[in-house]
Amino acid sequence: MITSTSTSTARETRLPIPMTDEEIDALPGLTPSEKEVAKGNLLKTPARANPAWALLGNDPDIQAVWHLMEVCTQAMLQPDVQFSPGSPMNLITLQVARLYGSEWQTGAMVNVSAATARDWETEHNFTPAHLGMLAHPESLMWSDEQRLSLRFAQSLMENTMTDELMEEARATWGDKLVMRHTMWTVYCIGWAMFIGMAGIPHVPGTLPTALPQDKAQSLRPYQLQTLEKVKELWKTQPVYGAI
Repeated sequence: MITSTSTSTARETRLPIPMTDEEIDALPGLTPSEKEVAKGNLLKTPARANPAWALLGNDPDIQAVWHLMEVCTQAMLQPDVQFSPGSPMNLITLQVARLYGSEWQTGAMVNVSAATARDWETEHNFTPAHLGMLAHPESLMWSDEQRLSLRFAQSLMENTMTDELMEEARATWGDKLVMRHTMWTVYCIGWAMFIGMAGIPHVPGTLPTALPQDKAQSLRPYQLQTLEKVKELWKTQPVYGAI
């Protein structure tokens, strides 16, 4: 399926990218009731404008669970957000896309990060020039925490974690944040796998745009509320092995 017809560089993907009700109706693998769920998901996720989210419409249950995973992980990492230029979440997302070799994910995150570096007010002292230094965590351009974020993500991607790096991460973030940054890395790798499986290309002019900073901040109560609902659901989970 073509992700965009706005440029001659568009190419076919390995699965449909359903971004409209009509494209969902044409999906061969969904029942009528599943198609109705998928149409509802167009309103609950960024799938109308984001081909990666639209891809998940081939299985609306996965689309819903994946969205909840993102929202809950973001809640656990507040006040950080993946769009905040130069923050741990932002750098982990960029590093995963780069190291995995995900063309679309790299293009999307570089596009978003360059915009937020220009428009957002943060304490991370991040400029578009930093985007050219992701492969050089030793650079003096980075702060100590930024350097750690890049090295930590790379060690997880390459299975090269050391005792020394782990101790540095624990000293900087504490054990819970080490776990949560690892969880976010897992989520970002999952996106790279979905995108690579379907072969979503970087089509110039179609990449996602950055959220305004006030909009990203306004999502925080919703993220926390969603996490609390998931925790309440977890309380109903039977004792392991007793089912």
